[in-house]
Amino acid sequence: MSDRDEVMRASSLFWCPQWCTQEPDEHEHQNHVGEWVEYVVPEHNDTVRIRPQQNWADDQHWWLEIEMTSADPRFGVYLDEDALTAVRDLLEAAQYLVEHAYTYDLVKPAYDGADEDAERFDNGYEDDD
Repeated sequence: MSDRDEVMRASSLFWCPQWCTQEPDEHEHQNHVGEWVEYVVPEHNDTVRIRPQQNWADDQHWWLEIEMTSADPRFGVYLDEDALTAVRDLLEAAQYLVEHAYTYDLVKPAYDGADEDAERFDNGYEDDD
């Protein structure tokens, strides 16, 4: 069992949102972490990347991590109206993911055996270890 899995099991955190792609040993911040989605501004080749994150213990505490990289380091990132619309769409899609992750039961077991641990926990059984 990875460090992340052990921390989640010990904390009785049995479920992850479907979008969570967190690495097995990435647990120091105790957040669900999604994949980056990227938009490249056609005229300038500037890049905007966005990924959702959500606190393990508090599904109401979430945020979007955003990286903006200019193709030319002498200038900032240029976003015209079309680019702003595309970036806004990415932001809204990522926001939807984190706001509805648990509302619609879009979850997966946080680690191998988590569904069995959750059932034992729900039935009041003590941990076997």
